[in-house]
Amino acid sequence: MTLYRGDVLRRSAAFLLLVTAVPITVVALASPAAAADITVACPGSTTGTTFTLTADCATTEPLTVPDGFTIDGGGFTISATDAGGAQWNGGIVTNAGTSMNVQNVTITGPAGGFQLCVNSTNVL
Repeated sequence: MTLYRGDVLRRSAAFLLLVTAVPITVVALASPAAAADITVACPGSTTGTTFTLTADCATTEPLTVPDGFTIDGGGFTISATDAGGAQWNGGIVTNAGTSMNVQNVTITGPAGGFQLCVNSTNVL
């Protein structure tokens, strides 16, 4: 018997077991997509730290508001729907920092609601 570096030899009263280290390939699992920056994902214009919608915005992923920004909806609507794949988890509009202001906008989800969230750490 030949032993190689990394091999482990185990012995018991009944038998002798050779455990050999075998290289394996580790595949990273895809993580959920990060939330989209509302100033990029929705139509609008930015003046200083105020982003103003210039049309309705439809999204299939959460939208983040840059830290300290004001979102002026201009009377438009942000509508969110499940893309049909993974469940919608978290808020439709979230804060990317410590403060945000959202005004003059309607935020809606699908008429029938989102599919049931079964992962208790991802609450809608």
